Amino acid sequence: MRKAVFMKNMADILYPRRCALCDGILKKYEIYVCKNCSSDIGFIKGRTCAKCGAVLKSRFDMLCADCLNARQLFDEAFAPFAYDGKIRKSIVRFKYYGRAEYAAFYAACIYRFGSERIKSWAAEAVIPVPVHRSRLAKRGYNQSYLIAKELSVITGIPVRNDVVKRKKRTEAQKELTASARRINLMSAFSIVKNRDIPESVIIADDIFTTGSTVNAMAYILRSAGVKRIYVVCVSTS
Repeated sequence: MRKAVFMKNMADILYPRRCALCDGILKKYEIYVCKNCSSDIGFIKGRTCAKCGAVLKSRFDMLCADCLNARQLFDEAFAPFAYDGKIRKSIVRFKYYGRAEYAAFYAACIYRFGSERIKSWAAEAVIPVPVHRSRLAKRGYNQSYLIAKELSVITGIPVRNDVVKRKKRTEAQKELTASARRINLMSAFSIVKNRDIPESVIIADDIFTTGSTVNAMAYILRSAGVKRIYVVCVSTS
């Protein structure tokens, strides 16, 4: 017992927990975010797109411009945060600077924001957006898998990391136009052979921009027999 406590204290000293919003060192009583940042957890408010969850510009709209102009292959999506301010900086650190521990905060916010929807979906699996093996080797982890794993802990919905694989390395999506994103992702994913395919799934990712990535995944999942496809992300832009 004493050894376990000692090892934990040493781990806290060598690898202190970080605030998911400002990256400051957390105190023992602080969970996920520091006291100063707790008031900055600003979920999306107001009317959102009935399809993808983006903030609507007009109170008379039901769908955003992207969902009006392009066919979305998933059934419904949402994200608790807009991709700006502290959340944008947080996700950059999470993806590129080794802050894997932020995933627990993101999953908790996703569930707190959309628990009723997640329950109503009755999904059989959470499927993370896979990354190419070369990018996984460079980064050390798949950020979408970490979010999916933490969401699984909260919801009890199993993570299925063995259904979809990324067979082609693609250019970074953030630098591309909407049409270029779609072209970039053509044939990027495939279904892993000899796997049981659930009928209802949740795709987990970090950022929803135009939906190109999740649509590419939804396409092959539909082709494999998945009937209901939902999407959760940390943020939407």
